Amino acid sequence: MLIKALTKYLVCSVSLLFHFRIPIHRFLSNESVSLWAALEIEKKLEKIIADYLIPTGSKGEVSEERAFLGTHILETSTFTYASKKHVAEKVIQAKSLLTGKERSRLEKCLSKVMTFRNAFAHGGIIDDTKRGFILKYYRNGHKEQPVDDQFFTELETLYSETDSLLKKAMDRYSEMKQ
Repeated sequence: MLIKALTKYLVCSVSLLFHFRIPIHRFLSNESVSLWAALEIEKKLEKIIADYLIPTGSKGEVSEERAFLGTHILETSTFTYASKKHVAEKVIQAKSLLTGKERSRLEKCLSKVMTFRNAFAHGGIIDDTKRGFILKYYRNGHKEQPVDDQFFTELETLYSETDSLLKKAMDRYSEMKQ
């Protein structure tokens, strides 16, 4: 829900930017919301991996080993989003937490989240006076993505769907453990 609310804020912000031609430095602060949403998804991937490797206790207590796993492995820059994505997908497949179309859809969504996470983190936004704001990034070649209401609507849908599928997988895993 928070992702949806924040993305709606972004959609409104883009409309205002184009209408009033607000300077780009004010827009750039909004890209951090997209990065935040991607980080929330990344935290869910970490939880799926941690729950599989070292489950919490019956009362939700976290063991020393699980805390170590989180702090010294999952949350480090060495264990990248791509690595977390790959391992979490394997856990979801091994435990049959999502099957068929749901699992396939999650894999596509996670790849797109990674694309836009990296685009915002490593790319740049330019203000083209003719075309508006453009997100420039590299993914198998140089890419340009118009940053407009449609883009943020699609981004909102992507984050919401990804979040929903991960939550479903996590809920199914919790049910299996009971």
